[in-house]
Amino acid sequence: MKVFLTGGSRGIGLAIKNKFEEQNHKVYAPNKAELNLIDFNSVQKYCETFVDDIDILVNNAGINNISDLKDLDILNIANTFQVNTIAPLLLIKNLSKNMIKNNKGHIINISSILSYTAKKGRAVYSASKAALDSITKSSALELAEYNIQVNSICPGYVETELTYKNNSLEQIEEIKKMIPIKRLLKPEEIAEAVYNLSLNTKITGQIISVDGGLSIC
Repeated sequence: MKVFLTGGSRGIGLAIKNKFEEQNHKVYAPNKAELNLIDFNSVQKYCETFVDDIDILVNNAGINNISDLKDLDILNIANTFQVNTIAPLLLIKNLSKNMIKNNKGHIINISSILSYTAKKGRAVYSASKAALDSITKSSALELAEYNIQVNSICPGYVETELTYKNNSLEQIEEIKKMIPIKRLLKPEEIAEAVYNLSLNTKITGQIISVDGGLSIC
């Protein structure tokens, strides 16, 4: 199987890359020099030149620049939606063409529990992920007749560089207390969920939380 993965250099993306490679799948994980998701033209050009058949597309890359509403600037808004929403949509549009031709495929969008919950300073990030989940549902509906499953996985708090960047150690300890399993998830646990979802033939159009039970509290 051939997998196309964005944001595969660290954190959850690297864990996903390692998981698929451990299972002997070929993984395409372009770096920023090859595919700059923040640049609309770079995404368009890459899609035009990439010709290999892909069985599984994982839209993992994302940015989360915290900002209160009063301090929001247009560049932050534009860049967040470009990386978190527009780039995944363009990749789905283009890379699903061969999936349609082959009458099979999986598309997994890495969203966030913040797509349907709220936290201060995350208005733009939450909105971009909510839009991504909407794309998941619409794409699943359009692509179902071609045996292509499209789903979102919504991680909660995961032990990544971004989590520790956006939360103080004191905040992380408070977060752990709120999570029913009383700890942050590991990137490998999200990767396991992604891999298992890629094996299914029935689940599509779903927004699946992998958050240690946080979203039920």
